[in-house]
Amino acid sequence: GDAGPSGPPGPNETTLTRWDDLPGVVLKITAIAGGSGANGNLQAGDVPKITFTVKRRDARNVTLAELTSAAIYVSGPTSNYQRVVASQSDVKTRAVDKGDGTFTYTFANPLPATYLAPLNDSPSFDADDGELTGQPLIDGTYTVAMQAYQNFTINGVVYRDTGNDTFDFLLGTATALASREVVGAANCNQCHTQLRAHGGSRNELGVCLTCHTAGAEDRNVSTVEGGTPGVTIDFGVMVHRIHNA
Repeated sequence: GDAGPSGPPGPNETTLTRWDDLPGVVLKITAIAGGSGANGNLQAGDVPKITFTVKRRDARNVTLAELTSAAIYVSGPTSNYQRVVASQSDVKTRAVDKGDGTFTYTFANPLPATYLAPLNDSPSFDADDGELTGQPLIDGTYTVAMQAYQNFTINGVVYRDTGNDTFDFLLGTATALASREVVGAANCNQCHTQLRAHGGSRNELGVCLTCHTAGAEDRNVSTVEGGTPGVTIDFGVMVHRIHNA
């Protein structure tokens, strides 16, 4: 009989040859909603809804099922980043495909009223160092950060293709966005070519700022070089110390 209609495109191939370039994971946050404040500002107790897209470098859409992993988190204010929502690893299961190339992710819990403790928190740092653990959220510009990656195999070796993005929003009574850039990516890539960290899953400096906050510390694993007690990983401090030896 006659051939039936064509089906939808199948998943992109994940096994490549040594002559193939990685196809790219281009992650883009396009909107944030769910605010109950004036002009749509978010407030403590609101549930943010994040709209985003994931594409290849050639603009083909990527499905959530194709991604190996995806995560989302919130920090702020940009004047002194603190953790607000810890990394959520449920993006692939909670995000809804809108059928037009976009996805909407709704956080499982509302924004908290107070700041989380920084990563690997200890008594080594406190409010004198800018840490605001347990204090009420301050009005201002906050940042939602996302990361997503897909693993590809080339000649039996696994390579990670990564996409990162951030989106600033207003919280409380703030009226003007005030984005923050500690150092320009172009400056880093003069030497690093393409900056990558944490197994290649982070490659945007704006994402780095949302975890490397005031009071954040190195993991201090005692079995590795005797540990690193009281060593800050606050991004500005850490980067300057690394590059000043």
